[in-house]
Amino acid sequence: ARLVLRDGLWWVEDMGARNRAVLDGTPVERATRLRPGARLEIGDAVLRLIDEADVEATTAAAVTGGGRDAARMWTLHEIHRALAGTLSLSELLDLILARCFDMLEPEEGAILLRAADGTLATAASRRRGPGGGPVTVPRRLVDEVAGKGQPALVLDAAYDERFAGSQSILSSGIRSIVAAPLVDADGTLGLITLCSRIAVRRFEQPDLDMLVSIASAVALRVRNVALADELAARRV
Repeated sequence: ARLVLRDGLWWVEDMGARNRAVLDGTPVERATRLRPGARLEIGDAVLRLIDEADVEATTAAAVTGGGRDAARMWTLHEIHRALAGTLSLSELLDLILARCFDMLEPEEGAILLRAADGTLATAASRRRGPGGGPVTVPRRLVDEVAGKGQPALVLDAAYDERFAGSQSILSSGIRSIVAAPLVDADGTLGLITLCSRIAVRRFEQPDLDMLVSIASAVALRVRNVALADELAARRV
């Protein structure tokens, strides 16, 4: 399916796939206008259309302490706005980490992307407080998340059998970790990870759920940038 903006209004069109797009329980047969509150199902994705009033209410709730869920919804809204903008990939990844730090409050964070030769390299990193140098992502974590394409929630690395004996994790003092793969239909593009000492921050399942949502959106932009770069290279 595709979304089309016409005269300031959004419409949805089904592109003829076997599994039709479904709007408010009805298969989309022709171009149909999207209205606030609409529920749109495209494959496994479920989209809910909100209007500017909903966004304003969510923002107000987040600012006035209306709850963590409202604040997280606003963070996701801001990230999706950035993804639709004209930022370069490096600027976008830095912004993503900044928003993750605002909401999930880790001590360290990094985004790794897969290079043309298949290796993973740090594309963006961030550390809270004093201290410089790159953020090191343990090989076992990379294998677990990027290798298997599965998110990971580590409550305490010292007692997690997946990382038993990983000196790079234990010696760093880092104990709690949340990580999500950047995955699209063509495979794993990389991963995003946030970590902290338990005394500072212990991650929970809602933190992982939010990071997975962010990673899904970022993966699409990363793939689009890669395709644009490839097309530009062919034109040279």
